[in-house]
Amino acid sequence: MDEVTRSMIRHLAAGSVMELRIINSDPSADTRLSFKDVMFLNLIATIEDCTPSKLAEAACVTKPTITSRLNGLEDKGFIRRARSDEDGRVQVVELTPRIADVYRMEWGIFERMVEDLRKRFGEERLRDFAEVLDEASRLLPDCLPEKP
Repeated sequence: MDEVTRSMIRHLAAGSVMELRIINSDPSADTRLSFKDVMFLNLIATIEDCTPSKLAEAACVTKPTITSRLNGLEDKGFIRRARSDEDGRVQVVELTPRIADVYRMEWGIFERMVEDLRKRFGEERLRDFAEVLDEASRLLPDCLPEKP
């Protein structure tokens, strides 16, 4: 395995640390988050104008699976569903303030990290790095094996 591949794997592992931080964000809460819950919350937090259909497509699962998962997250108080302002027939999914605050805190870590990287490597190299990361994110689905 070459160094670039190892670096990408280390990046994935660092991301897992962030997931675990979110899972354990409130150890006293009676509604614990599972790893799958956090994966779906991550998607909801990052998909612009998130809908159940967009979520099902991104997660490669069926719409009934999404409905079940959303019902559980809503029951736990992590998401809410509402009608779109632009098209009342479309349902949008968003984080509740309770979990959105956790994400803001965690994403603040990335903001501080980017500032440190900017000081060390400069804006141009950082933009090149971001471009490579974005391209890796776009390529990943095409590199995955077909579902059985």
